[in-house]
Amino acid sequence: MQLKSDRLAPMIVTANAAKHWTIRNTGANMGNTAPLHLRPFRPEDAETCLALFRDCVHRVNSRDYTPDQIMAWASPTIDLETWRARFNDRFAYVATKDDRIVGFSDMTRNGHLDRLFVSADHQGRGIARRLVERLLRDATDHSIEEITTDASITAKPFFLSRGFVVVKEQTIECRGVRMNNYVMNKSLRRNDDSNYKPTSERRPDNPENRSFPS
Repeated sequence: MQLKSDRLAPMIVTANAAKHWTIRNTGANMGNTAPLHLRPFRPEDAETCLALFRDCVHRVNSRDYTPDQIMAWASPTIDLETWRARFNDRFAYVATKDDRIVGFSDMTRNGHLDRLFVSADHQGRGIARRLVERLLRDATDHSIEEITTDASITAKPFFLSRGFVVVKEQTIECRGVRMNNYVMNKSLRRNDDSNYKPTSERRPDNPENRSFPS
């Protein structure tokens, strides 16, 4: 899912004919029983996370978005160094099985959950839940009162299951292509105000696409 948005046992990262990155699983069921570990994101993880993101969008989010939207969102032109730099000064984690990355997430210091992706081969195994729970602990520890996110159509049911609510549906432009997603939030305040809406300044300054995680 985009999730905003599961995969790897022994794996090989390759570029396919369409020039987007894919991840090919070369093991049988080796990753299925290995324990899941979370650790902080490291700069050297960026290339693997970018490959996982592209593969996930093409294989999972494609059920909710058109081919043109998928190619714009998971564009082969995304710059690796720009992608890597967006993890700086954030709460950022990778989920691993057998020391191989199967998911990742990052959240700004003021509570915007920017990226949440799980490998296409490990969907539905609680990895996204574990990553979000880790970010929620960080938010609580740093007195962040609300988490906001821009969730894809694919990711919306997951976020609803984790207690997020839809603030609004929106149509945004990603690299010249229009597509829909959802502004969602989750209040962490003890006395929740259901009328509270997230402010635009919580969203990260992402010149490639301010309102769609990539």
